[in-house]
Amino acid sequence: MQEIYMLFTGHAFTTRENILETVAEGCTRINPIKARTWHIFNPSVVHPNVKEFSGYRFLPMNTAPLLMRRDSPLYPKSAFTNYDVWVTPYNEKEIYPGGFYLNNRGLPEVVKRNPQAPIKNRDIVFWHIFGITHIPRSEDFPIMPMEETGFSIRPHNFFLQNPSLNYGITQIPSPRNLG
Repeated sequence: MQEIYMLFTGHAFTTRENILETVAEGCTRINPIKARTWHIFNPSVVHPNVKEFSGYRFLPMNTAPLLMRRDSPLYPKSAFTNYDVWVTPYNEKEIYPGGFYLNNRGLPEVVKRNPQAPIKNRDIVFWHIFGITHIPRSEDFPIMPMEETGFSIRPHNFFLQNPSLNYGITQIPSPRNLG
């Protein structure tokens, strides 16, 4: 997980990485104030130039958490929405974040069962829980046209240089050679 921090001068910033080592540490939330992202990497693959791990950068859209009180009768069935990201060791029997029958035997039960289970240098499952909070508007009647949510997964330190630099100048469209 990586976050941005302002330097003491107030006009520059630096980043801080926090390596998640246990299932309990793998329960994290989106933080748009700190531009939080997650770097999923293989510690045995190091980029030859920058000497950092090669992997993927996970960038979520900033979505509101589930707007439900914890004393709601439905809350126990949706406790897997407590965190935006869960990281668990791979287990072929764990395929639904809320449990097979959405009965709270999903991700919260996995963490509760063994919060110190290691995730560092293991085959993992990276669970991203996201949704929308829909506030109705007149344009939604009688059919809601759209609501947007999502995420990006981008290569991080995979290439020796920007892969788009391999295009020759004649391959880049311009107004002159389009028509």
